[in-house]
Amino acid sequence: MPFNIEPFIPGTVPFSQFLEQLEWVFAHHKVTEDKDKMTSFMAACNREVYKEIKRLFPSKDLKQLTFKEITDALLKRYDKQVAGFIQRFQFYNRKQGLYESAEDFILDVKQHAELCDFGAFKDVAIRDRLICGMADSVLQENMFDEDDLSLARVEKLIMNREANNARKKLISGESRRASVLNRLGRRDGAAPDNRNRSRSRGRDLRGRSRSRSGSFDRRKREASKKKFFCTFCRRNGHSRSYCYDLPKNKKHVKFVDEQPAAKQQSASQQKQSRDKFNRSFTDDECDMQCLSIASVNKVNEPCFRKVVVAGLLLSMEVDCGAAVSVVCWSTYSQMFNHIPLEKCNKKLAVINGSSLKVEGQFYVLVELNGKRQTVSLIVLRSFNEFVPLLGRDWLDVFFPGWRNTFGDTCQVNQLATAADQVLADVESKFASVFDKSLATPIKGFEADLVLKDDTPIFKRAYDVPLRLREQVYQHLESLEKDGVITPVDASEWASPVIIVVKKDGGIRMVIDCKVSINKVIIPNTYPLPLPQDLFASLAGAKVFCSLDLTGAYTQLLLSKKSRKLMVINTIKGLFLYNRLPQGASSSAAIF
Repeated sequence: MPFNIEPFIPGTVPFSQFLEQLEWVFAHHKVTEDKDKMTSFMAACNREVYKEIKRLFPSKDLKQLTFKEITDALLKRYDKQVAGFIQRFQFYNRKQGLYESAEDFILDVKQHAELCDFGAFKDVAIRDRLICGMADSVLQENMFDEDDLSLARVEKLIMNREANNARKKLISGESRRASVLNRLGRRDGAAPDNRNRSRSRGRDLRGRSRSRSGSFDRRKREASKKKFFCTFCRRNGHSRSYCYDLPKNKKHVKFVDEQPAAKQQSASQQKQSRDKFNRSFTDDECDMQCLSIASVNKVNEPCFRKVVVAGLLLSMEVDCGAAVSVVCWSTYSQMFNHIPLEKCNKKLAVINGSSLKVEGQFYVLVELNGKRQTVSLIVLRSFNEFVPLLGRDWLDVFFPGWRNTFGDTCQVNQLATAADQVLADVESKFASVFDKSLATPIKGFEADLVLKDDTPIFKRAYDVPLRLREQVYQHLESLEKDGVITPVDASEWASPVIIVVKKDGGIRMVIDCKVSINKVIIPNTYPLPLPQDLFASLAGAKVFCSLDLTGAYTQLLLSKKSRKLMVINTIKGLFLYNRLPQGASSSAAIF
């Protein structure tokens, strides 16, 4: 043949669409003979399709088959018939994607409607789906108030709204002045963070009473709706008293990277530095004493790459923290539902440990960074639609050297094996320090529990499974031997204990103070250290060690007046707890 036919790649387009295009090619070149069509198709098909033909006709000579026999078999193989009610179910659940344009949404809904056999109801069904599935909630509410909306008018309104929004952003420069929280996905209408504002004005909102008809909660809701507008610079997001453009307010702005030599900058350089931060602020950033940070030049935006997946252009976010590449169920049903899902045995979880529901995986031909490779893509079922993630499995295929970029990492030098002997010598020399017995508490300190109400609270003992009772008896005897607990005959106060089984088969006894003393205790207000402060204190350190206190709280004595409050009720009877309990609300701050 004097021309080349583009080969069919499974998973890119339906096979019926490829055949339709192939017939146009044959008609253009006036190819009418079945033998010529057969020869051209077999010579142009790729290795995967040819292998599939051999599987469909295992015992037949392909030269003896006709063009129609082969294409009909491939049509049944690649284009699975979907029931009409399934097509209509997918149609009624179609919604505009997060990054899907209005034109693509309208065309896709119309194309899907052709498969649903709506008949004369087709235009009405398309109109209803466009209204219910559009992403613009404001336009959607306006359409609900309209009467006798036609399909043509709905299409025109959707297209015009998207075009107007794009022009509005271009003119107002909203994309350049967007705040940090908006770029990171802050929801509209979320209450602003009033903590910085309360500190800057010297007011303690926590001290206000919340018992008078919920007045404090009502003021919080009203404050969250308040819109700040600067009458000096004419911008939203802050008040005039905190406007950076006012000369009297410039002295309050502290730049992070400001050096003593910065005072000698010229006026033009200082103006250029201020212009970097000439943007509007949202409600979440209003009334902050530090309005800008000179060392931050732009927002850390996500990295997107255009990827050709199964012949379709897909925008994916590069995420080196994701082990695999994933898409949500809605993206799969909209773009790749013609590719059957396969079973996936992988178990995925997010950073907080929550598991993800894996629907399956499918293999697609991907074009990225000048390479073409068939890789797997995992489909997740989620409540909200998310941007497809390009994980480490795809990065290893299309960007093999990306890991070398992060090769120069800081490694913690591990101690040599000979250090074990040093550790053994230290344990032998300071045996009293490494003694795991709880008989000797910390000297010179006593914990004191302060109550706001002296009314006694007595709770009965919790039941313990029979298989654990012997261990509980032994544990109580060990605590009594070390002086942690003391048996008593009667008490006005009593807290039950909970028995927790450890991974090694042992038990841990936890006092359930929630149902007893925590109801009347006054919490200690000692500020606990923040993790970021602790990590910052490690800067510059070269040698690290981990110290674990055996029964840390149990090593701290309780005062005599507090011991009568801490009585535990066990299956063996009542015991005075002589040490600081783990379950008390003040224990962490006291320790």
